[in-house]
Amino acid sequence: MKKILYFILAAGTLLLAACGASNDEQSQHNQEQRKHEVDKNLSNDSVRQVDNMVTPDLTSGLDQVLASIDELKTAVENTPSETEKIHAAGKAVEESWDQIEKQVEEVNLKEYSNIENSLYPLFDEVTKDKPDVVKLKQLIDESIPKLKNFKETLGN
Repeated sequence: MKKILYFILAAGTLLLAACGASNDEQSQHNQEQRKHEVDKNLSNDSVRQVDNMVTPDLTSGLDQVLASIDELKTAVENTPSETEKIHAAGKAVEESWDQIEKQVEEVNLKEYSNIENSLYPLFDEVTKDKPDVVKLKQLIDESIPKLKNFKETLGN
C-alpha cells in the first residue's frame, strides 16, 4: 500500500511540475514576443517622430554626404583626368548617402525624390570608365543645394 501511495505522490508531483514548466516556457515566450513588439514599435515611433525632432544621425549623415560631394567636386576640378580619384570620391559619396537614404525617404518623400533626381545620375556618371567631367560638375552643382536645403528644413 505504501508503494502505491508513493508512486501516486511521485506521479502527481511530476505531473504538477511538468504543467508548471510548460506555463513558464509559454509565459516566457509571450514576454519575449511582447518585448520584441515593444522594441519594434519604439523604433517605428522614433522614425515617425523625426518630423518633430531632428535626429543627430541624419544631420551628421547629411554633413558627411556634403563633405563627400565637396571632395568629389575637388577631384573633378583639380584632377579631371585621374578617373581613379573620381571613382573613389564618387564611391564615398554613394556610401555616405546609402547610410541615410532610408531616413531621408521616411522624413520627406518629396525632398528625397528631388535629391535622388540628381544623385543617381551622379552615381551613374561617376562609375563610368571615362566620366564626363562637365556632366559631373553639373550634377554636383545640382545636388549640393538640394542637400543643403533639405538640411535646413530639418532645422526648422
